[in-house]
Amino acid sequence: MRIALLGDIHGNLPALEAVLWDANNMDVEVIWNLGDMVGYGAYSEEVVSRLREEKALSILGNFDDKVLHFKKRSKNWKKTKRKEKWLAFKHAFESLSDDNQNYMRFLPRHRHVIICGQRFLLCHGSPENASEALGENTEERRLRELAMGCDSDVVICGHGHIPFQERVKGVWFVNTGSVGRPLDADPRACYALADIHPGTFFVEHRRVEYDVDRAANAIVAEGLPSILADLIRYGMNFPD
Repeated sequence: MRIALLGDIHGNLPALEAVLWDANNMDVEVIWNLGDMVGYGAYSEEVVSRLREEKALSILGNFDDKVLHFKKRSKNWKKTKRKEKWLAFKHAFESLSDDNQNYMRFLPRHRHVIICGQRFLLCHGSPENASEALGENTEERRLRELAMGCDSDVVICGHGHIPFQERVKGVWFVNTGSVGRPLDADPRACYALADIHPGTFFVEHRRVEYDVDRAANAIVAEGLPSILADLIRYGMNFPD
C-alpha cells in the first residue's frame, strides 16, 4: 500500500493542490493528514473542504485546536500571543464554515492504524504532546523514551515543519515536513510517501513546486500581515 503523509498545510491551498497532484501521479491509495490544516494561509475553509473531498484520514493539530477555541480565548490571546499569530487565528476562525468547524471538533488527536501487521500511530507533535516537535534536534534519549511508551512500530507526526525520519529502538519516527509552511529555507511544499508491505516500511520525502506567489498574494489580499506571505516565500519561521 502506498500512502501520502501530509502535515501542516496551514491554509495553503495552492501547495495542497500541487501535493495532491503529485501524490496522484505516484499512485497513492490513501491520504493521512497529520493536522494543522488551517491558519496563516488565506484558504483555511478550502483546505479543510478539499481534504474531506479526498477522504483523507485526519487528526487535529494544535493550531487547529486553537482556532476552534478562538472565540472563547481571543481576548487573553490578544495579550499573550504575537500579533501575527493572533490575526492568523482570527482569520481562520472567521473563514471556517459551521460545517467544517463541526467536522474538526470531532477529529481525534491521535489515531492508531494497523496495516500489513504493522502498528502505526498518527499524532500531530509527539505521542505525548501535540506541541512537541520531533526532528533533527530531538535528542536520541527522548526518542528512546517515546519509542518505549508508544506501543507502535511507526510514529508519524507533523508540527516540526521540517522533514525527518529516524529509527530508534525498533520504532520509526517520521515527520512529514510541511505542505504549506516549510521552515527549512526551501519554500517548496513537502510531504512524504510511505510504502507499506508485510514486514517492510519505506518512506520518502518529496518536495513539490507550487504557485507560491498565488498563495502569498492571497494572504496580503485577505488583509493578513505581509510577514505571513514572506514566511512561505522563503521557507522561514518568524524572526526572533
